[in-house]
Amino acid sequence: MMVCGWSTLTSFQWIEIFRVIIDSEKYPALKDISIDDLKCTFEEEAFYFEANISKLNEKYALAMPRTREKIFPDKSKYYIRKNKIYIALYKQVRT
Repeated sequence: MMVCGWSTLTSFQWIEIFRVIIDSEKYPALKDISIDDLKCTFEEEAFYFEANISKLNEKYALAMPRTREKIFPDKSKYYIRKNKIYIALYKQVRT
């Protein structure tokens, strides 16, 4: 299909970045956590997050065993910024 002399792209991937934010104001033990204390496992249809604070002997977990859209595990990541933990999921929402 041509629109004003342009060829229309009919096949593409729509990638959405979905962020989970964990605020250390609500979980004071996470306030000064190191990235080494965090673990996140990404799968195509799930992700699992763990925070193991060994000096306080506290553990936190967040599991999402099923997601609506496919996750790209290689692109997804987690990081810490300003007393917040971010989990960035790269998801394919349509083709």
